[in-house]
Amino acid sequence: MTDPVRLGAAPMTTADIRRIARDDATVLLDEAALQRVEAGHRALEALAAGGAAIYGVSTGLGAAVDTRIEPDAAVVQRRIPPGRAVGVGRLAERDEVRAIIAARLAGLCAGRSGACRAVTEALAALLNHGVHPVVPMTGSVGESDLPPLAHIALTLLGQGEAEHRGQRLPAAEALARAGIAPPVFGLKDGLALVSANAASAGIGALVVEDAAQALRAMLAATALSFEGYRAGPAPLDPRAAALRPAPGQG
Repeated sequence: MTDPVRLGAAPMTTADIRRIARDDATVLLDEAALQRVEAGHRALEALAAGGAAIYGVSTGLGAAVDTRIEPDAAVVQRRIPPGRAVGVGRLAERDEVRAIIAARLAGLCAGRSGACRAVTEALAALLNHGVHPVVPMTGSVGESDLPPLAHIALTLLGQGEAEHRGQRLPAAEALARAGIAPPVFGLKDGLALVSANAASAGIGALVVEDAAQALRAMLAATALSFEGYRAGPAPLDPRAAALRPAPGQG
């Protein structure tokens, strides 16, 4: 068992995402982060109650941004993920799905998205109980990473499909087997779950970790080659590198 990763107490690192994605590290949501989430949600509710124009909450989305609507979590927010779950093509690997969820959780823990605590905790529960949404990785809706994130949000609605313990199941059944109750969405939860770059950031973090591992392997191979040939290390002397100071050479 690997140690849990605490989210929200400090900036998330690529190593944190790798441990969650590939070592199945559980996540713990820092209490201070959850308090930020709750405070942000209360602020959102107060603004909406005061009649403020809030994108995707009291206004339409995209081209309908100038259209005022009545804030309605039960209708508006629950419609947002299905309307953007249009992904096609290859399915994200298990570690990629976990990396994407981890990256989005890091964003929610900042407390600036307007998401509610119940949805944030439910997203963490997907990781901790091994429920992995089926996520097609090619989409064409708008900016950010809307389609892949929408397929993840679908699972929290009990829609779409998810993998649990090696089985691909209807999402509602996967949640039930894992003992996760679909959360009640708040005033901005549908938009908060899908409007982010977590797919790019999460998978990008795995690429960074793979590159670092490859570099470590190359350095080890170089060191062994020097040892095997009894090569002199003088060319690696920092003073030698400084004679022709190409960026990164040292």
